[in-house]
Amino acid sequence: MPRLSYPIERSRDSDRVTERLREILESRAAGLRLFILLLFSVLAFRLYSLQFIAGERYAGEARRNVEIRVVTDPVRGRIMDRSGNILVSNEPFFRIVFDRSWGGRGSDGLSQAEARRGIEELAHLLGWDRDKRESTLALIPNIYRGWVEERARSSAGYVILEDRVRFEDLVRIEERQKDLPGIRVEEREQRKYYRGRMACHLLGYTGQISREDYASLKDRGYRMTDWIGRDGLERAFDERLRGLRGVSWQRRYANNLVEEEIIERRVPPTPGEDLYLSLDIGLQELAENILDGRKGGIAAVDPRTGQILALASGPGFDLNFFRGGIRAEDYRRLQADPGNVFVDRSIGKGGGGYPPGSVFKIVTTIAALEEGIISPQTTFHCGGSIAVGRNRKRCHQRRGHGALDLYGGFRASCDVYYYHTGERLGPELLAKYARGLGLGSKTGLPPELHEAPGLVPDPGWKIVNSRFGSWGLGDTLNTAIGQGFLLVTPLQMAALTAYVANGGKLLAPQIVSHIRDATGEITWRPDPTVRDSIPVSTETIAILQECMRRVVNEPGGTGRASQIKGITVAGKTGTAEHYRKESDAWFCCYAPFENPEIALAVAIEGGGHGGATSAPIAKTLLEYYFRDRLAPDGEQVALP
Repeated sequence: MPRLSYPIERSRDSDRVTERLREILESRAAGLRLFILLLFSVLAFRLYSLQFIAGERYAGEARRNVEIRVVTDPVRGRIMDRSGNILVSNEPFFRIVFDRSWGGRGSDGLSQAEARRGIEELAHLLGWDRDKRESTLALIPNIYRGWVEERARSSAGYVILEDRVRFEDLVRIEERQKDLPGIRVEEREQRKYYRGRMACHLLGYTGQISREDYASLKDRGYRMTDWIGRDGLERAFDERLRGLRGVSWQRRYANNLVEEEIIERRVPPTPGEDLYLSLDIGLQELAENILDGRKGGIAAVDPRTGQILALASGPGFDLNFFRGGIRAEDYRRLQADPGNVFVDRSIGKGGGGYPPGSVFKIVTTIAALEEGIISPQTTFHCGGSIAVGRNRKRCHQRRGHGALDLYGGFRASCDVYYYHTGERLGPELLAKYARGLGLGSKTGLPPELHEAPGLVPDPGWKIVNSRFGSWGLGDTLNTAIGQGFLLVTPLQMAALTAYVANGGKLLAPQIVSHIRDATGEITWRPDPTVRDSIPVSTETIAILQECMRRVVNEPGGTGRASQIKGITVAGKTGTAEHYRKESDAWFCCYAPFENPEIALAVAIEGGGHGGATSAPIAKTLLEYYFRDRLAPDGEQVALP
């Protein structure tokens, strides 16, 4: 029987396999241990890096994740007259905002149900109508998602529920504060116009930034929540008046509740600069009181510097309508006012200007003397009219003035004298000198005041713009006496009068005297600016000055109603006629004749004769301006 050996051989083979497997497993285990060691080494290094090497950086980033930037609006600068009398300043107002971290029961702030309850209670207290109540409640989900547009938020980021709350409503809200979760009162500032309608067209007003303005101004730091200057000087100097925003930082919890304010990073706002105007507030007030119930404009400038002393237009409107945003019904009522209250008649804004009438004879005289057309001795005979084709052009003195030289023709404002002069000059020279003396163009006020350039016509202009055919002799004669298509503004005529008064310098009118910052330091002061003008000899200016002196101070002068005892006034009257409409009354003057300090232009729409209406107005204004020199020793002069 054969011997079996398989089990013995199999056992030996099994030992060999087991030993080999053990070697493989031990090799793999060693590799795994090395891998795990390397892995833990990398993790340990990463943890060390995060904790010690980059720890400060990541800690800072973590803090920034819950640090909120809060913008603080500055105080808007004031507007004052030349002596520091306040015309425009600020006053507090209150608005109701929603803050989800204000008054909640839980640690995570208000729930949406609590917010709804607070808004419903507020709606009841303020008497909201159903539409406003429902539209506000519909905002709650968007508030919690952070989807409310910036325009509906305050500068601090809270959602505005009610703007400019009345004091009695404010008291009721404060009394019921515990029943109004999420509802808080925010104090802001709005403009206050101390003198109502005074200088209303000039000062302008503020309002919420429009989408168009925001699109053009956002790169300069403006926000959709801003209130900016919308018109007048408020708009022209908005960047100086508005100041610079401040910034503060709040550290908040993940639920948006405020933990603390980061004091060391707080940057306080810089208040806006104060605007000091060149206006004499007493003269301005008197001019506006004179225009009360009238349509017209008055301009007064200092012929030495070009600074505007008064710039009045009537009728006007109360600026306080705009201080918190004008209501639609109030704006419609002002627009419908038959006096066209938004028209600034002193600079032609919205109206274009007035025909100057005989005050334009200042230009005709300069042109004729400079071109050698006349001399002071040139004499023309006035029989009351002259023939122009088949028609006759009449003088305002129907019976005629007789023979007059230049001084007599200017003193009596003889139209026939200036018909002859204008015919010899021709339309091109009349237009050349009018434009060269500043008419037909803006005087240089900030563009935000919307100054009108007026109009100086010539034959080419009429062909393009008029339906009355080509230029004729009648057009030339009308232009020579300030009629026809001519349009000027009181400010332009005041600047021209100042040009005569100061000996031939056409100064740009300036409305701002200087600007000061919050510390009182002057940051800007304009220098007198001489505009380009046509060359005129000192001899011509001297002759014209004497002509204007005689208008007021000699018998037969049309401006004698402006005489002031102790002050020599020089002036020129004008009566601009209209077809089937009352004439406009003009008077331009300066004083004192020997050393001029003030130049005036008065235009009264439908006022009749300039010598009867506007000259006495100018006298009243000059008497106020020179009150200290006119009052007897110890006597007080009543101020307006």
